[in-house]
Amino acid sequence: MSFLFPRISRIGLAPLFFSVLAANLAFSSLQSAHAAPVQARKADDFVDSIGVDLHVYDYDDAASWSAIKAHLGGLGVRYYRDGLEHVDNPTRKAHFRDLYDTYGMKMLAVCGPYGNDSLQPDATGSLSHVADKIAAIKPFTLAVEGPNEPEFFWFDGWKFGGFSDRPGQVVWYQNKLYDTIKGDARTRDVPVTTFATARPETYSNYFSNKPLVKHDIFAWHYYNGRYLPTPYDWIARGRDYLGSDAATKPAYLTEHGYRIRGDGSVTPKAQMKLNTRSLAFFFNWDNYNNQKVFFYVAGKDSAAGEDYGLANADLSPRPVYNSMKSVLSYFKEATWNSATKTWKKPVFTPGSLDYTVSGDAGDYGWRLTQKSGGDFYLMALPYNQIANPGDGTDYPSPTHNVTLTFAASQKVAQYKVDETSGNYVETPLTPGATSVNIALSDALVIFKISPASVPPTAPKAR
Repeated sequence: MSFLFPRISRIGLAPLFFSVLAANLAFSSLQSAHAAPVQARKADDFVDSIGVDLHVYDYDDAASWSAIKAHLGGLGVRYYRDGLEHVDNPTRKAHFRDLYDTYGMKMLAVCGPYGNDSLQPDATGSLSHVADKIAAIKPFTLAVEGPNEPEFFWFDGWKFGGFSDRPGQVVWYQNKLYDTIKGDARTRDVPVTTFATARPETYSNYFSNKPLVKHDIFAWHYYNGRYLPTPYDWIARGRDYLGSDAATKPAYLTEHGYRIRGDGSVTPKAQMKLNTRSLAFFFNWDNYNNQKVFFYVAGKDSAAGEDYGLANADLSPRPVYNSMKSVLSYFKEATWNSATKTWKKPVFTPGSLDYTVSGDAGDYGWRLTQKSGGDFYLMALPYNQIANPGDGTDYPSPTHNVTLTFAASQKVAQYKVDETSGNYVETPLTPGATSVNIALSDALVIFKISPASVPPTAPKAR
């Protein structure tokens, strides 16, 4: 999404990619029977994989900033994405600092020449002034991202690098940006992502037959839809043009989400389910090393004809906000010390859980995490279709009857969404059993699993 201009509308956005993917998925933990115990990931790593697109320019007045700040703090994310040009505005720069000081949040800073702004090369073609901006906000910078969707948003008024065509200019700018950041002692340890195109078919225009695009992280955008390829195709196309080492580098999905107004819109209930499913889907995504996902957009959506926001225009939360907030709260362990500006995270090695899944589980994937106290959190991730694209209605939630079987007796509780509010509700399932029957729907479900307590053996009567 552009930080400076209204969005050119995507065609036919719809929530179908999960059903399209079901036959192609190869998750290590998606099995009807496990040959060996499943290795868990740290639960807090799940929280650490989530960010949001902010649009700080929507919150220049004190009241709206106070509201969005509380909104972000409540959501529990640790990263946001916004334009680097906003650090030239003292109020907005102070807002970025405020998020870091209060919540430890860091910015993915998007950098590109979209008009008569301060991110263009100077008269000599230098970007040293961009390094100055990054150095000034380095404590709260996660990474610098290359130009945002350059096939839509670009400034063609300069011809540095000897390129008169836009793709040549974009690659020149990306590589100049990378060299500038890495060549400055103040910023050389700041990661740099590629630019992300709006559509995968345009990767070839920007990456093919050009100098290799310099980067530390591959950035990409994905808005699910009937008329767009699967994310496998999307991320694979981009990396095909980036050189032999590209597949070994991490990736950030820097724009993702569902709209509830405009072309390809879904209902608020569907938006809630789909965004929350995506939390789990892109976490530990097999073979692609996608480390972070940024959801578009944190608060209200100011772009004309769009409505991807997690909040209404008055910043009151939508069901999607409540749902994402609930889910992240279950997995969080790290705490931010605002006095020392440090995160405290538990140090431990996650274990494994010996379980099998049987029954009507063909449309589900599974993500296993563990907290430092020993409890496992198992996510059941649906891929099935939940809404008819664009007709404004929801299908009834399907029921899939599944059995979880454990090698040893386990205590199990279920976290399931209230489809009206978006809040998740805890329900104990068993204080101890080697199997439990569960009913899954088209929303993400979480199971808290811990060893059942063993009562002391009663003395035998004589």
